[in-house]
Amino acid sequence: KIYYMHRLVAYGFCRRNCREWNVVDHLDGKSNNWLNLRFVNHRMNTINNTTLGICFWDGWWFANCCGKTLGRFRNSHDAIMKVQQAKRAEYAKEFWKGTGRYPDDSRMSFEFGPFYKSPSLHLQTANGLKDLPKDERLSRP
Repeated sequence: KIYYMHRLVAYGFCRRNCREWNVVDHLDGKSNNWLNLRFVNHRMNTINNTTLGICFWDGWWFANCCGKTLGRFRNSHDAIMKVQQAKRAEYAKEFWKGTGRYPDDSRMSFEFGPFYKSPSLHLQTANGLKDLPKDERLSRP
């Protein structure tokens, strides 16, 4: 039998909020670190994907999430923000259905690179590392 590494790590270290949830979700989409894994159901796993959920057509940016059109926007930033807001709401709603409470861990895939950029060089990023310019990163020991 083949065992996937992320499933072994999750079964060993991650808490299950609901017995029926048997899908292992990668928060950032790739790392098998136990802090990056959580048990979810299939719908929650599809909500937390790395797609932006926007498309450009006829001079407008259209935002889509979970099979619903969220509106059209003049710039891509507003469309992306609307999709991210909708993803959080759908994830929380699905979590509520399974557990009867709101999620403790509301991190989503769009909070990790390459999507997440710190607004300031002095602020911490999602993984706790400072976002420094390339030349400064190389010069540090």
